[in-house]
Formats: sequence, C-alpha cells, structure tokens
Amino acid sequence: MLKKKVIALLIILILSITFIGAFTNYFKFKSERTNFTKKVIFEFDFSTSIGDVEIGPGDSININPYVKSNASLPMYVFIRVQMPVVSLVPLYSITPNADWILVEDAGEYHTYAYANDDSMLVLAPEESTNALANKMTMKKISLSEFAGLDDINVSFIAYTIAVGDHVPTAPNEAWTYLKELCNL
Repeated sequence: MLKKKVIALLIILILSITFIGAFTNYFKFKSERTNFTKKVIFEFDFSTSIGDVEIGPGDSININPYVKSNASLPMYVFIRVQMPVVSLVPLYSITPNADWILVEDAGEYHTYAYANDDSMLVLAPEESTNALANKMTMKKISLSEFAGLDDINVSFIAYTIAVGDHVPTAPNEAWTYLKELCNL
C-alpha cells in the first residue's frame, strides 16, 4: 500500500512539474526598448559681435546682434535690449536696421521685432535675420552723471516663438502674446 502511495505521489509530482513547466512556457515573453531621442525642433544661435571695449559719453561702438535659426520650424524673432537709464532716458541709442521695428519702449527695455510695419517676418530654418543695428551710441552726459553710474553694460536678449495659427502676425500683438506666454 505504501508503494502505491509513493507511486501516486510521484505521478502527481511529475504531472505538477510538467504542468508548471508548460504554464511558465506559455507565459514567457521577450521585450525590446527603442533608443529614440527627441528631434531638435526649436533652437537658435544668437550673437551680438560685441567685444570688450571702453566707452564714454558720446562714444559709439559697432554692434551686430542677429539670430540664426537651427530649428526645424519657422519662427518669429524679437530682440530685447536692456540698458541703464540716466534721468529717465536710456543711456544708449540704437537705430534699428530695415526689417526691425520697435514694439516696446519701457524705459530700460527696448524690444524690437523682426518685422515690417504690419506683419512679422518669418525666420525659416537655417536662415539668419539681418542685424538689429550696426551702431550703438552712449548718450552725452555730464562727467558727474557718468561717474555716478554703477553699470554701463547692455544686455541683448533674443526671444523666438514658433509660427502657428495661434500666434498673431501683427508685431505688437505677437510681442504681447509672447510676453504673456512667458510671463515677461
């Protein structure tokens, strides 16, 4: 009787191992993961071509701020110039070149759009804007005002936004839209 029980137990054990093996073989799987990377669709280079210079009241320096698109999408471009203010007047004057118009004059901030009077110009992939300006001139101020300045540096900041149905084409409206979008 003991032999029959051992044989029955062995049969049950063999069947169990066979069933578990079949069960695990039935549920085996293999997987592979892709190695995708994001395509660069919105990138640009910005240069002002301004080196270290000494400058004083009434002096002019050559500048050449422009944007080159490395993007995969067309974009609208703005350049904001932040400069010190003396007696509520910006320390420097800039006369923009063709294809740039002033869209904001806020004391220390002057923002220019790559545009004509009524419509933004589109910067296509791999193209560059014209230079914003070629010359910047320091205001003629007194020596005491000049001596009282802590900082005479200017910041040029380029902003771009992809062209799309939701972005206004009028320069002032496009700048307002970008400012609201970026909390500027």
